[in-house]
Amino acid sequence: MNQDYSIQRVRYFAGMLLTADNLITEQTYFIEKQRRHNRYLHGWGVVRGFEVSNDGQKVLVEPGMAIDCAGNEIFLSSRVELDAPSKSRELYLVAEYCETEGNPVPIFPGTEFANTRIHEECRVYIMDIDPNSNHDGIGPGTPGCGSPHPMCIARLKGLELIKYGQRAA
Repeated sequence: MNQDYSIQRVRYFAGMLLTADNLITEQTYFIEKQRRHNRYLHGWGVVRGFEVSNDGQKVLVEPGMAIDCAGNEIFLSSRVELDAPSKSRELYLVAEYCETEGNPVPIFPGTEFANTRIHEECRVYIMDIDPNSNHDGIGPGTPGCGSPHPMCIARLKGLELIKYGQRAA
């Protein structure tokens, strides 16, 4: 079990002054607990969807859900269309969990702004190397490396698709 560590939750009591640190610790506890659950119970890989096809000019990726090596849920809500690679060498179609901050509000009137939301998103793109190349298996019982990184959903050689067949449970 690499890169695992003890997680902590806040112990509340009457009269306790709540700070941003307390609330961040509370959120972090539940996020890390869910990630650990995903990795060790379900494993890493595609859960559902992420079907890949091509129309001769575009590579099409259908909506789906996957779990990466860190236990992040990668959710693609709508079809993605990418230009088909013109090279005949092997390339890798990947999905990656990412977060972006948004919804800025002023900290104090007339001063700087701070973002109040974190948007969980999925990025789909093509890369030259297989980010899964040093991993043992896919799916239940294979928690991966514990690090967040792109997850290969298909190999491409020109317009030929070679899909990864195993899935997380």
